[in-house]
Amino acid sequence: MFPMGVVAFFAGVQITVFGFVGIELVGTTAAETAEPERNLPRAINSILARIIIFYVHALVAIMAVTP
Repeated sequence: MFPMGVVAFFAGVQITVFGFVGIELVGTTAAETAEPERNLPRAINSILARIIIFYVHALVAIMAVTP
């Protein structure tokens, strides 16, 4: 079931969860924002792009300093 072993599976799960931590906070902050009808859809639609941008930039920075 796990061709690379259970340890590799859990390492992959850890990376995946780290990438999406905080996504649920958009719904939580909807009650605190002004004009939620306008701002909430914009925030939800930009979550995936922001995660990809920040995650990729972090990986590039790590790979740049790692020999």
